Amino acid sequence: MYSERNSGKSCTVVIIVVAVLAFVCIGVWWMESRFGPIFAMAVVGSLLGAILVVVGNMLGLANSRSTLDAAARFNEAMAQTERHRQLTYREQARGDVALQKAHAQLTVLDAKRINGLAQQRARLLIDLERQRLEQSQVLQKAHWTVEDSDNEQFQTWE
Repeated sequence: MYSERNSGKSCTVVIIVVAVLAFVCIGVWWMESRFGPIFAMAVVGSLLGAILVVVGNMLGLANSRSTLDAAARFNEAMAQTERHRQLTYREQARGDVALQKAHAQLTVLDAKRINGLAQQRARLLIDLERQRLEQSQVLQKAHWTVEDSDNEQFQTWE
């Protein structure tokens, strides 16, 4: 199927090329018969030079277009690279913010834990001191007293 489509197009191209060559040959034969071979050669050379100049300009334009396309693709790739770099920087900044937030939360949790432990230790120390104070007060109150007096001898428990 592909070759059938190509063969039809190549036939039309061949027919067009043959028609152009036939027209040029008939034109050169007519000029040579009317104006002479030198004039015919000058016209054919001029036409060939003009065709070569046009082909050279077309090749130059194609080269410029190719160069500009390559530059446009390069600039597009650079822009895409920069866009991805900025996305990377943004995600890195988000990560840094999350890291700082987590660090702050851990610091607060540590401070709360340390404060809780200090409160617990302070309560234990206060309870211990209270117990010591109560024991010392109990020991001071609870003792035997013995009084020797001339008249009476007695012992009391306070």
